[in-house]
Amino acid sequence: MRVNPMWTLNTMVAVLLQGAAMADADTSERSLGGGQVRNNCNCGRINKSGGRIVGGSNTLVNEYPLIAGIVNRGMPDFIFCGGTIITERHVLTAAHCKPERSSQLLSVVLAEHKVSSKTESKTTIIDVTQFIIHEVYNKTGNSENDIALLVLASQIPLGKNIGPACFPKANLNIVGQKVRVIGWGALHTNGPQPDVLQKVDLDVQPTSACSKVYKGITEGQLCTYTLRKDSCQGDSGGPVIWRDPGTNRYTVVGIVSYGYGCAEPGAPGVNTKVSAYRDWILQKIQQTVPGAAICPTNAIPTEEWKFPPDPIAYYYLHCVLYGGIC
Repeated sequence: MRVNPMWTLNTMVAVLLQGAAMADADTSERSLGGGQVRNNCNCGRINKSGGRIVGGSNTLVNEYPLIAGIVNRGMPDFIFCGGTIITERHVLTAAHCKPERSSQLLSVVLAEHKVSSKTESKTTIIDVTQFIIHEVYNKTGNSENDIALLVLASQIPLGKNIGPACFPKANLNIVGQKVRVIGWGALHTNGPQPDVLQKVDLDVQPTSACSKVYKGITEGQLCTYTLRKDSCQGDSGGPVIWRDPGTNRYTVVGIVSYGYGCAEPGAPGVNTKVSAYRDWILQKIQQTVPGAAICPTNAIPTEEWKFPPDPIAYYYLHCVLYGGIC
């Protein structure tokens, strides 16, 4: 290939970046970037070639690096609640997942897929040192403020198969859009839990849809309902994620909380709305592990990018945006 000497470095860089985005542009499933907004850290990815889950399907091995399973310490074969990685030391979950006995020791299992297999995926198990529930969880008996933060004993080894979800902006409104729930919860009401991690897509409903069925619904909750599909027992605390069309990456927008049965006609699922608790989450993160950061901490619209005039400046910008030793 002959390169026209009149091309500038800026033009070549732009073409290369455009090609990379096009190669990664299966926006329906592959959450590897390619959107109109670039985030400045590596969150919300999925790995894919080309409480409860009802009406869902098996995930691929390590398809969702952001998922965490909560287990009793020393018992990694039984995941009783789910969670979402949000920093290298924190996992987001539901307050009702906290054991009644304060002496019960817990761990999280990461990069898990098929629970019974010891060879399918290289899992990581890290002990939980703190289980911080919201101060006014369930004060009125309606399971409001069902949110908790797990602090881990050591740093999560982030990589291709383990990584954080993107953190939502304040006042995020996704009513009418699709979200995805992932977990090892039961396949139907009072049914068996699957061996393999499941996923299901649900429709976000107005808060009023849940208020018609349940008492005490607040704007701090996310209502979901799709006929014959739902989360179920064992999915509690797990991720409700939304693919941001701007970044083409998954943002944790909800925490599985409660509902009547599983996929019961006319009975929506109630989830904790993460964006409503941003300040609480960020405060607890800094109180427990000062300096720990959620992702993304910033976003830059593509049209606002200004390519630097020289290779060194370009390298530095790329390093800052995508992470690295700058």
